Amino acid sequence: MGDKKVIGIDLGREALKYVVIAVHKNTVAVEASGVRILDLPNDADNATWRAAAVRVLQEWISEKKLPAGAVVITAPSAHTLLRALKIPTATLDKQLTEEAKQQLPFPLEELDWSAITVATEGDQSHVSLAAIKKDINADLLALLAEAGLQAAAIESSALAIGNVVLHAGKGTVAPATAVLSLGASASNLTIVDGTKLWMRTLPVTGSAMVGALAKTLAISEAQARTTLFNDINLAVQQEGDSDAAKNARAAVTRLIMEITRSLTFYKSQLNGDKPQKMLLTGGYASIPGLREFLAERLKIEVEPLAVFAGTTGAAGAQATLLGEALGCALTGAGLTPYSLNLLPADIQAQRRFNCKKPLLIAAAALFALVLVGLLVSTSHKKSVAQARAIQAQELLARVQAVDASITATRRALDAQFKETENLRRVLWERDLFVQLWQMVEKSMPTNAWVNGIETKTFADVYEKERAALPANSPERTMAVEDEDALARVVRIVVRGGCYGKWEDIETPFRAVNGLQHVSQNELTQWKKYIDYALEADLDWDGNGTNDYLDVKKAYSVQTRSR
Repeated sequence: MGDKKVIGIDLGREALKYVVIAVHKNTVAVEASGVRILDLPNDADNATWRAAAVRVLQEWISEKKLPAGAVVITAPSAHTLLRALKIPTATLDKQLTEEAKQQLPFPLEELDWSAITVATEGDQSHVSLAAIKKDINADLLALLAEAGLQAAAIESSALAIGNVVLHAGKGTVAPATAVLSLGASASNLTIVDGTKLWMRTLPVTGSAMVGALAKTLAISEAQARTTLFNDINLAVQQEGDSDAAKNARAAVTRLIMEITRSLTFYKSQLNGDKPQKMLLTGGYASIPGLREFLAERLKIEVEPLAVFAGTTGAAGAQATLLGEALGCALTGAGLTPYSLNLLPADIQAQRRFNCKKPLLIAAAALFALVLVGLLVSTSHKKSVAQARAIQAQELLARVQAVDASITATRRALDAQFKETENLRRVLWERDLFVQLWQMVEKSMPTNAWVNGIETKTFADVYEKERAALPANSPERTMAVEDEDALARVVRIVVRGGCYGKWEDIETPFRAVNGLQHVSQNELTQWKKYIDYALEADLDWDGNGTNDYLDVKKAYSVQTRSR
């Protein structure tokens, strides 16, 4: 018997990646891998991206780079909802669906979703849940069908990376390790501690960095991408840094704030220790100086992810891009401890039935033959045998009718998939930080500068406000659990300096649209210049009420209506 072959495909926004593995007695050999850059502009629509992706997949098939075997693909991270739940183990099966309804922003009827238990603590189970809109999944499957492929499973990119690390560690990782996959359209943070696993999608992406750099420098996206990877070094910060370096460093500073916030969530949810190491991977992991910059700011060891550790064979020249594809292949081979299959439930049921269908038909046929034999050899039981033969034939007819019904349903579903338009949901306003930076910087006079902008989420402000309330206050006992509400940026702190008078800064800053309740946090007078720190509430929708009060009011109304 030949080796089992499995193909993992990562359908990225800027590049498509594949890994082919062969499995023999739990030994994994990488037989082939490849990366194809799509060279599409950041603002390319979904139809353009889909046409390019189909063309690449068809070329790989015609060139026999994708052999016969199970295919597992990544779900698009920018559209994948990840949630961490804590549910009593005894009632896990009963409560899971209800918890999913509460945590996900869409009705379950509109989603394909899956959940796994990633840890247990006492009588509690820690569950990771992933979901994606059905219409997005339908478009993804239609893309594969157009290319001539069929997915055996759709895996979460964040989980795929975690499974790569767990496979290399033979099922366990110590001490706790974080993996940052910095991609074009999404960035995933996955933490592995022993056998426990925790995932989160971050709102800082490579394409947003390129777009902001292009806008700031008034250059093309291709030139901005070249500048990002060739003309800057985040690890070397000089007084005369270029605008490109400042822009890139600001974006990565935003990323560091998101990582820090995520580590806090991780500790509160899984009661885990701070990771001792961070592994870096993804298409934008090779920005010069990124590893050193992250290590310095996070106070943690940072090194590249050894994607193909624990496997044999050719690793590929672009190994840092292939983590998600390898994780998908390992999942398809059944070599990973966790799997979140986001393939639609009806298709999964059909696949299971298709596997059993030959056995059902053979069993029915054999049953019919046995009854016919009994009819010939035992004439005294002729009437009974005839009745059983009729029953067997009816059973066979029902099996064939079910098979025909499933086939018809599949054809109708495929037709519907081809007609479905892709509705993209923006999970995060990824360019918020850059917009804030530009908005504030434009208001500054020529004798002033901005060193950095610190954003504060609803969670930061709300927890501080609750802590100041009396112990018997009803609001103090009401905790906001909606992660989207908690992560909403509602306040900023701008730090910088100026030559001249303090009023030169304060007056234009108070006039910036979208800011409310400006207050002076720090003001230090030096011999030649002033250091300042200003704090302001955001009124991003311009309704006259700051965003913190908007979120708080919306959550209170939503809570009372339940």
